[in-house]
Amino acid sequence: MHPLVIQESLVYRFRYWNETVQEGMYFNNDLYTYFQAFPVASRLTAYATAYEQIQQGNSVCITVSESRYILWLCLRTPTVQGSAVALSYGEAGNRATPQQEVGVDSCSS
Repeated sequence: MHPLVIQESLVYRFRYWNETVQEGMYFNNDLYTYFQAFPVASRLTAYATAYEQIQQGNSVCITVSESRYILWLCLRTPTVQGSAVALSYGEAGNRATPQQEVGVDSCSS
C-alpha cells in the first residue's frame, strides 16, 4: 500500500475537539488527522515516515505544497481511532502540535 499524495490546495482543513483542539482535513469522502509536517528539503524523511505509519496499519495521506509536506492519518483507520488520545498528547513519536510545526492560523485552504 502507498500513501495518497495530493496538492495541499485541494483539501478542506478544519479543527475538531478531541481532549484538545486538533487539526483535520477532508478529502475524497475521508477525514484525516494531522500527524507531522516536513520542509520540502526533507521529502525522503516525509515519505519514510509515511511508510512507517502504513506498516503500523494506518492509512496515510501526504499533502504537498511549495514549502512543506504534511502527513495526515485517516480517522477511519482502526489504529488511529484506538490511539486518538495518544496522538492528541504527542505520544506517537515526535509529533508536534500543528501550530508549533507548521504555523497554522486558520483552517481554510
